[in-house]
Amino acid sequence: MALVLLLVNDHLLKGWLGSWWTGKASDLAWLVVAPALLAVALTTLAAVTARPHPDQRRATRDWATVSLAVTGIVFVLVKSSEFAARAASAVLTAVAGPSLVLADPTDLLTLPALVVAWAVARATMTGERPRRRPRVPSTVRLLVVLPVAVLATAATSQVLPEGTRDVVVSGGVVFVQDDAWYYSHDGSGWTPANGSPSARLADGRSHGDGTSVCVPDAPRMCFRAIEVGMGVERSDDGGHSWKVDWAVVGEQLDALRDRYEQSGARLWTSAVAVLPTDDGFRVYAADNDDGLAVRDEQGHWERIGFTYKDGGAAAVPLPGDTTVVAHPVPPGVVGGLLAALAVIALSSPGAAPTPWSPVERAGRRAALVAGLAALVAAGSNAAWGVVRGQPIGVDLIFVGWMVPYVVVGGLCLLSAVSTIRAGALLRRASAGWAAIVTGLSVALVLEAVTPTSLAVVAAVVVLVAGVGVARRAVRRSSPPSAEPEQATDVDDWR
Repeated sequence: MALVLLLVNDHLLKGWLGSWWTGKASDLAWLVVAPALLAVALTTLAAVTARPHPDQRRATRDWATVSLAVTGIVFVLVKSSEFAARAASAVLTAVAGPSLVLADPTDLLTLPALVVAWAVARATMTGERPRRRPRVPSTVRLLVVLPVAVLATAATSQVLPEGTRDVVVSGGVVFVQDDAWYYSHDGSGWTPANGSPSARLADGRSHGDGTSVCVPDAPRMCFRAIEVGMGVERSDDGGHSWKVDWAVVGEQLDALRDRYEQSGARLWTSAVAVLPTDDGFRVYAADNDDGLAVRDEQGHWERIGFTYKDGGAAAVPLPGDTTVVAHPVPPGVVGGLLAALAVIALSSPGAAPTPWSPVERAGRRAALVAGLAALVAAGSNAAWGVVRGQPIGVDLIFVGWMVPYVVVGGLCLLSAVSTIRAGALLRRASAGWAAIVTGLSVALVLEAVTPTSLAVVAAVVVLVAGVGVARRAVRRSSPPSAEPEQATDVDDWR
């Protein structure tokens, strides 16, 4: 019920009836879903990587308690500290796209929802609910529900740009209006304004009406928004004649609009402002859904998008410009999964006493599922890649944007679970940690290192090191045999 509320509230109600109560409903649902999601991750990791606990029920209660405590502590920190809220915004932006988490102490009123999460956990662990044979196997239910839960909890704080609607300069400060007002003294750093600075905005209109403005120290040089498309015109004779100073119009504007097609972008310049500086002046143009454009002191224009606010996206590149591709999941995740599987596959020190035992056959099947799922995830991830700034999605009513994330994320989850299971069956626990650490390291390298060629070389080095560590771990854990075993044709094939 909490998961359904989270999805409906964040992806429907907030858009239709966005108010204070939709924000509180989101927090209530998140506080119920997040502890269960974290508990699943912690207990699964512990079951695969650690020795069985003598009291499994107690171990489960301990992990549930840890999950509830971590969720509560993180929620309190984020809602009561601006620094924690900015850190959470940065993390979610890196994971789930442009996101904004606001510190709002009134949201702490929703903390009692943790009692509901605790009651659900207690009922599950103590067996107070009637136990019935499930119609759908638990593994299948987990693989279906878990990706949706991850998507819902990550997307609960997602925000889409409201559009850069206005820009005004007053008293040597430039103000930009988006979902809120932001200001800067020199354009290098921006700060959210408290409320609407109406008095200063009225003063800023003294040199123009917003769509047309002149340089204070050179009143014969003026700038105004073009009538059609995005752009700014300049006049050197006080407004008697005009010429285009910068513009995105015609076919170029149509091509850019295609990249915004799924969001129905509003691409026109609605306001212009001039900021005097020590080296001359800068011109700012509010381009609605394309963000902010800036003309520097040398006369060069640059579209900076929504980078004036924390977590704001850069401008979508124009056709022909250098582009950055966004994917449903970071490509390094798929690379890390393949690296973890390779460590397990290459960590065998020699022939196994029973190469085709039931346990080994199950391990091979798990490895095959992991490899196929990772390869399909990699192909789907690449197919759904788009230019940064353009929405990822498919043409499927109003939930089309969810499909790539659910499909690729679900395949990656299936690959990860199957890889861990293959490691547990084929190599027991000896190479499990080496595979997990290698996979995570390769994923981080592929995401953090540039250029791509250097990242691939570094990932290969990490993979070779991981295989070496895993092979030594397997040799140490393998029982010594009384006499060397004669290799068979099956062993040679392996």
